[in-house]
Amino acid sequence: MKLFLALLFLAGHMMIFTAFTNAEGAEFSRKELCKGIINNYECSKRVEATWLSLAQVKGKVARHEGELTFRLKNGRTVSRKDTPGEFESYNDASGKPNRSHTFSQYFEKQGYYLVQVHYYEGSSFELINATTGIAVELFDEPVFSPDRRRFLVVSADDYAPATNEIQVWTIAPTNALKEWVYK
Repeated sequence: MKLFLALLFLAGHMMIFTAFTNAEGAEFSRKELCKGIINNYECSKRVEATWLSLAQVKGKVARHEGELTFRLKNGRTVSRKDTPGEFESYNDASGKPNRSHTFSQYFEKQGYYLVQVHYYEGSSFELINATTGIAVELFDEPVFSPDRRRFLVVSADDYAPATNEIQVWTIAPTNALKEWVYK
């Protein structure tokens, strides 16, 4: 039964992803915007530039060189700083993975900012609550349910250290909470 549910969620992810790509009011699709770009990071920078030009994020999200700043609904701000040197090596001087951040989407109805985190190899996502600033790490983009109270994340990476998973998250008042996992 668990396998059936996992396959059902995976099939749903494939169908819903297509239907919800532009459901949040984005005036563009990532596929159209990145036509001809084969590098994920370069595509993400183009997506960020497009989002930052939209009226719905003016005054809420800003980039100042290597730092993204998010204005929260409570008036505070949170930021994500790129590691100096970007992707020149795997780790920075303190041994932490080098990372660069790009603003990926604003889910206004759910109250979340989505940030893509780029590493020397690969990427992940961060979902930041627009009210509290509390963030959760995700291994892929979230796909929201029609009622927007849950979202699905699927990892189907064939890279050995990565775990193939299906996760269902619930949107709680202050944060997103992992509700169900199938590995």
